[in-house]
Amino acid sequence: DLVLLTKAQRALAEASTIDDVRDLRDQAAAVKTYLQKARLGKHLIIEAATLRIRAERRLGQMLQEMPLANSVPGNQHSAPNGEPAAFGVLLKDLGISKNESSRGQRIADVPDAMFEQYLADCERTEREPTFARLLRLARADAKPSGQHPIEGHALAVRETAPHFESA
Repeated sequence: DLVLLTKAQRALAEASTIDDVRDLRDQAAAVKTYLQKARLGKHLIIEAATLRIRAERRLGQMLQEMPLANSVPGNQHSAPNGEPAAFGVLLKDLGISKNESSRGQRIADVPDAMFEQYLADCERTEREPTFARLLRLARADAKPSGQHPIEGHALAVRETAPHFESA
């Protein structure tokens, strides 16, 4: 299984099309599910989850580089002249949902150093990396200092509510 994950990581690095990256992401999710059901070890599950997040990030980076359509017939958005825009690639033609596109692009926006530190910390602490935790970390880092500090990589949210004494 570790050999399969290593091959998949290599394939992700070499992937040049959205279809290739999407397929690798889906395969990583399937492998992760299989490993969880078979109880084949937490380390392998973390590796599969890491591969899935890396594939999602790569997908988001590729989408950011593409000329996606801004509006299509039936959408509430239209071109400046009121006509539907007729340029760019549609997500549905790529086999990608709006949610997948949004999540991938938000993950792609996470600074490289923060992204790599998050994955390294997850591996070191034997904690499965998740999209939600990564995006919360990025949001917390983007807040003005003093609101929700980050110590190291971990989300360290201080209690900001006043403590009330019970009567």
